[in-house]
Amino acid sequence: MSSTFRTIYVDALVASAILCNVVAADTLAPTTSTSIGIFYQPGAPEVTRLWQPGDPGQRLRLRGRVLTIKGLPVANALVELWHADGAGSVDESRYRAGLRTGEDGYFGIKTVLPGHIEMARGNAVFGPRHIHVAVDHPDHERLISLIYFKGDERLAGTPYPELAIALDETGAGEEVFLFGAVEIVLP
Repeated sequence: MSSTFRTIYVDALVASAILCNVVAADTLAPTTSTSIGIFYQPGAPEVTRLWQPGDPGQRLRLRGRVLTIKGLPVANALVELWHADGAGSVDESRYRAGLRTGEDGYFGIKTVLPGHIEMARGNAVFGPRHIHVAVDHPDHERLISLIYFKGDERLAGTPYPELAIALDETGAGEEVFLFGAVEIVLP
């Protein structure tokens, strides 16, 4: 591979890596692993839309891609997502989804931007907005991680700032929503 092509290839990988760090010219670091959290329940419904009319909070469209450390797409991975509603309340039967990646490793969901969750009952300590994610595929070790959002005033206190993604507002009128993209690299 020519040095010019290698440089362009590496630059492209760096530019597209959201939840990972490039550790070598042709290898991506796995996405940071975290704890599963207390609200995980297996068997999330296979849906691509969690947002319903009347739901509190900002609408969010999240597009993700699951990759190997070599940057190859992982087809047919099960991606489970779960999070609080727009006000920060957790209902274990709501805002949960199980998605399968396509041949290109992509998945997508329409949901709401989660609110800040009370982390210490009774004393109003709230953590940053986040979405829990678990990715399963028979050829890879299970990955459990989080998706945070850049610009969140409570993000400074997290031990995983590298898990934050940018959000852009798009659309018009009643179709305004936030859009975020994430790449998840399996170990």
